[in-house]
Amino acid sequence: MYQWKDEDSKDARLQYEFPHGHGAEYFGAAHGYFGILYMLLKSFEFLPLQEIPNKCFRLLKNTCDYILSKQSENGNFATHAESENYELVHFCHGAPGAIPFLLECYEFYQDSKYLRAAEKSGELVSSKGILKKGNNLCHGISGNIYCLFNLYKATGDIKWRTRGYCLANATYIKSIQIK
Repeated sequence: MYQWKDEDSKDARLQYEFPHGHGAEYFGAAHGYFGILYMLLKSFEFLPLQEIPNKCFRLLKNTCDYILSKQSENGNFATHAESENYELVHFCHGAPGAIPFLLECYEFYQDSKYLRAAEKSGELVSSKGILKKGNNLCHGISGNIYCLFNLYKATGDIKWRTRGYCLANATYIKSIQIK
């Protein structure tokens, strides 16, 4: 990651370009903003907050808000900043991978806009989460189940657990399992 604008600008944010993506800003959890920012936010659990410069917090918050601005009306995210394709609903590309990141933003910043965005993504995952690529984490049903259970853990709302169980039952459907 590197700084995008003058670091003293109020709009400064971090920028990450996936090395094999021809300079594209990837959003995914496996190799993009979602995963990187999630880990950065998590790392603050191990540091005294008073030792972290305000500039760092501002850069991180601006970056989180930038990512949030890229969410589509149906709750999905494109694979990268320049893309108009919002079709993929995989942990590594799209709404499922955004959910743990958004929930971490909610916990860290205590701002309900992140929780609302995570639930919006969860609604999409609930309706389009049965992937025919198999049961794996990245491009399969398991990553989507994981995200719904994250929503249940964060909200306590039984609907997310129930939807997670429903997706889990789909892992037993023979036509979905990759041979």
